[in-house]
Amino acid sequence: MLLTIAPSKLNALRTRAKALLAEMDGVMAHQTNLPIDFYQEVKYFEIALIQWALQEGGGNQCRAAKLLGLNPQTLNTIIKRYGLTGNHLEASHSDTFMKRIAYRKQGR
Repeated sequence: MLLTIAPSKLNALRTRAKALLAEMDGVMAHQTNLPIDFYQEVKYFEIALIQWALQEGGGNQCRAAKLLGLNPQTLNTIIKRYGLTGNHLEASHSDTFMKRIAYRKQGR
């Protein structure tokens, strides 16, 4: 089954992903002595993208999955893997992610 994503939605997703990656690049450039847990950072990045897609999709997981280019079952599996419930998805993981980046930029 081939999914078609509206160009505007795809561009919005691309822009959001690029912004998060640019932030990470900035953090990495300023870090020499701060250890990073790669898998934890990937988790935060995935949660931020899922949260964005759910917001853009009006809370509908099928629409969110299409925005992310995922099968709805795959998105649901990722949500379950991280133990995310409605309350956790509503909490702003992307804000938490961005605060952690800002904190690291300060050099602790």
